[in-house]
Amino acid sequence: MTGIPRFRLHFLYIGAIFQIMQPPVTASCHTIEAVSSVSASDDQADVERVLAGDISAFEGVVRRWQGPLISLAYRFCHDRGRSEEMAQEAFLRAYRALAQWRKDAIFSTWLFALATNL
Repeated sequence: MTGIPRFRLHFLYIGAIFQIMQPPVTASCHTIEAVSSVSASDDQADVERVLAGDISAFEGVVRRWQGPLISLAYRFCHDRGRSEEMAQEAFLRAYRALAQWRKDAIFSTWLFALATNL
């Protein structure tokens, strides 16, 4: 897949909006294999920080899960731009509903369910 630009979503503090930005040439997109090394406690810690008022902690969630969410969305629509929009919408919905996440479920399962139900 050479020649296709890779993008990353970056969380912006103002208005809880996400911005699509092109990463530096040396940056690589996350894969599910890379994310699998992340423990569920990392997600839970970031969510707890966001709920406590540290909105910038949501950036960790976005960085960990943007690649897998874009890949999931791509499987539905087969369009890179649309899949990025769908991932962005999933993150926005997740951010707005963080307080509703039941901590007995793994965060990524909840996040992917939100994305699947767009």
